[in-house]
Amino acid sequence: MASWNPWLRVVYHRMLGQYEQMITDLHAGKLEFDCECIEITQRLAENPKVFRGPGCIKQDSAGVLMFKIYTDTIATNLMTMIAPFHRGLSAAETVVSSLAGTLVPGDAYYDLRAVDQGGKEWTSARFLPDARSRMKGRLIITGSFSSLQRKKERAYEVAEGEAKIIFYEDVEFPPNASTSLVKTIAGEIAEESGSWDTACFSSAGFHFRLTKHNGMVYCRVRSESPELPPCIDIRTLEALQFIFARPLTCAIIETEEKNVFSISLHSRQPSIGKPLFFPPIKNPDNEIYSLFDSYFRYILPTEGQNSHHLSMILWAVLEGSAASLNAKALSLSVAVEGILKEELSAIAMDRNLDKTSYEKLKQMISDGDFPEIFKKRTLNHLEGMMGVRSVDILQSLLKEGIVEEHLVKAWKKVRNSYAHWKRPGSSPLDDLVSQIDDVTALFYKLMFHVIGYRGSFTDYSAKGWPRRKFRPPICTSTQPITPETPERSEECDKKT
Repeated sequence: MASWNPWLRVVYHRMLGQYEQMITDLHAGKLEFDCECIEITQRLAENPKVFRGPGCIKQDSAGVLMFKIYTDTIATNLMTMIAPFHRGLSAAETVVSSLAGTLVPGDAYYDLRAVDQGGKEWTSARFLPDARSRMKGRLIITGSFSSLQRKKERAYEVAEGEAKIIFYEDVEFPPNASTSLVKTIAGEIAEESGSWDTACFSSAGFHFRLTKHNGMVYCRVRSESPELPPCIDIRTLEALQFIFARPLTCAIIETEEKNVFSISLHSRQPSIGKPLFFPPIKNPDNEIYSLFDSYFRYILPTEGQNSHHLSMILWAVLEGSAASLNAKALSLSVAVEGILKEELSAIAMDRNLDKTSYEKLKQMISDGDFPEIFKKRTLNHLEGMMGVRSVDILQSLLKEGIVEEHLVKAWKKVRNSYAHWKRPGSSPLDDLVSQIDDVTALFYKLMFHVIGYRGSFTDYSAKGWPRRKFRPPICTSTQPITPETPERSEECDKKT
């Protein structure tokens, strides 16, 4: 490789240093930069309101991204200038149209475009600005948003698409590869160092690398083609949340595919607290990446930016377990029901009441000489029999050897006590904790069965929480296709 021009080398390292500083500042909640121009435009097809002026973008004390614009708009009356942010109504009409319990109309939102002092253009979409002050008669507009993006087209195309995710949270993961640092002086190696701090693994044709740098967790995703599937960052985040059983939020997402480079900065999200929920493999080893592989393959085809419903179910459990033991019991028992209804209802369709019998019974009750209240309640119960019940699905899974009887009994007891608020009774606290552990084991076994995972897990239903293998009977009518065993990434054999 030809040597760089010394001036270009200085410029490159200066830009790299500025970029690294931006990452560090955002993660620390101290990001702030001035903009030559910030423009916000109302999300209205015809005659949208536009405000512009110099300003700045920074994080507030909670780590939320916000902006401030010193507009060229004359604010003769501050109250009348607030009104344009609410469909152009007068101040009085704005109050009337914003009654509690009503949704904010779509055209009350704005989009942002900002140009920083380095000439880089940033954008953000769909936020509500505010106008709270003025300076020398000029309107000052502020607002906050969840993310800020920048895209740049390059003159060349990459051979392999790549995404890099930096998380706000710290997380411990089992390493399986080393990082080597080599310092050279005048072309000769002067110093070498290394550490066992990197995890490399593969799934569905993508290569992943987890590492830590300056106290931040990085996840690099590399594709074998120039393109990346939509929402690869969301699916990666969901799979990591599952194997670690803890909420994760992105600080920065970078993607590079074909000739387009993009970067997205994200506000720090409010913490839900520390979940009292244990991961599927406690004190994990390298097998946790086989679990990642199964989950990632299963949710990857999900379309759109919404999370997969299994990930939503997991998130509800994490939120509930962060609140209290009672909230954990409720959210976990309902989550089991969600998995059964969303993913496994087809295996118990033979237990449904057939439509012909349903119509006959319905007609008999309707024509019978019964009180109206009796008819109404009986028909409601009858209609419920047309759907698949969770207990029917569990009975099918019991016959197939996927779950055990004591786990189902624990779920019934916890679910009925909390979902319908039947007083749990005066049983000791350790009995409730033991029941929740059983439901946790049931929750994970259902998850494993749905995603096709076959491997190690922590059995929370057994004393001492031993490590066991999830290997249900091979010949079952409910068993999904088992995914391929993930291969070790080629990157692990290289210096990183």
